[in-house]
Amino acid sequence: MALSSSRKRWILTVFVVLLSTLPGLCPPAQSEDGAEVRLLVLPFKINASENMTYLSSQIADVLGTHLEQEGARRIAFNEDITTFTPPSLFDINAVQMAAQTYDATHVVWGSFTLIGDRFSLDARLMKRYDKAPPLTFRVEGQSLENLLSVLKTLSGQISLKLFEREIIKEIIVKGNQRIETDAILRVVKSQPGSIYQSAQLTKDLRAIFQMGYFDDLRVEADDSPGGKIIIFHVKEKPVIRRIIIKGYDHFKYDEI
Repeated sequence: MALSSSRKRWILTVFVVLLSTLPGLCPPAQSEDGAEVRLLVLPFKINASENMTYLSSQIADVLGTHLEQEGARRIAFNEDITTFTPPSLFDINAVQMAAQTYDATHVVWGSFTLIGDRFSLDARLMKRYDKAPPLTFRVEGQSLENLLSVLKTLSGQISLKLFEREIIKEIIVKGNQRIETDAILRVVKSQPGSIYQSAQLTKDLRAIFQMGYFDDLRVEADDSPGGKIIIFHVKEKPVIRRIIIKGYDHFKYDEI
């Protein structure tokens, strides 16, 4: 059943209101070079057969809120949306001017395209003063009711590049003989598909050590095309395999 325009508008508006009531989850983050991330998210260009211009700023609000919760210092866009023309995906000059005007270190902009019941979101991420081409992102979905979850996926992809984070591809345990790998991984919070964080790996090492089965531990993080491969090297404590008693005369072996 097709959604009316008022119903479509209500779905996204309610979500934007809910996001605005959430407390900040992270302090302002920094990129790998130590610079503060000051993010400007421009209203998106809307390509649809019906009038859906209200989505222009609401898509930007949802993306901006997600990225702000990841740690970006979001810069408020204060131009009149009724007169502002969102830049196209290839209008780099307009985006650079916006970055200068708002003193942003990074800018996100893009377009929303609706054809029938299917939609796509194309986004660009540009770092101010960086001469490299903008990073490109594209996600697709079906039915406007799924727009919010698709936007979350898009914000996750942008966040990884914005903060230059890496994903954990695989976790391997080496050196264990008696203790099963699954038992070790149950105390590890880092998971394949999660963001690589050295601080969390330190906590994982502590959790493995607290199991009480190991004398020595270390962790490696190897690069691979699909992300980091985490290797936990463990050395198990020795076990008592035999007890030998010598020199007894007055007691039987079983009594000793």
